[in-house]
Formats: sequence, C-alpha cells, structure tokens
Amino acid sequence: MTDRDAAYLRHILEATAHIEDFSRNITSASELRNHPLERAGIERMLTIIGEAAKKRLTRSA
Repeated sequence: MTDRDAAYLRHILEATAHIEDFSRNITSASELRNHPLERAGIERMLTIIGEAAKKRLTRSA
C-alpha cells in the first residue's frame, strides 16, 4: 500500500467518524429532515467517502 492509498483510506475513516458524530442524537431518517446542518454534514462526508474510494479504486486498476 502506498502513502497515497493510506491517505485515501484515512479520509474514509475520518469521514465515517464525522458521520457518527453528526448522527449521534438522530434516531431515524425522518428525524434527520429536522436537522438540516447535520444532514448537510453527513451528505458532505458521504461525498468525501465516495471520492476517496473512487480514487483508491482507480489507482488499483
């Protein structure tokens, strides 16, 4: 594994931890609608996970 690969995986882990923090007090998807800032944060972290995974997979091919 290269340093760059490790960085992508670290970004994924960090984004996952942020999602856990953002959603700590949210118990359902319907409740998430009432928390726009948390929802925006979760959506951003999912984008980061997707980008990191894509870059990691592209480099592996």
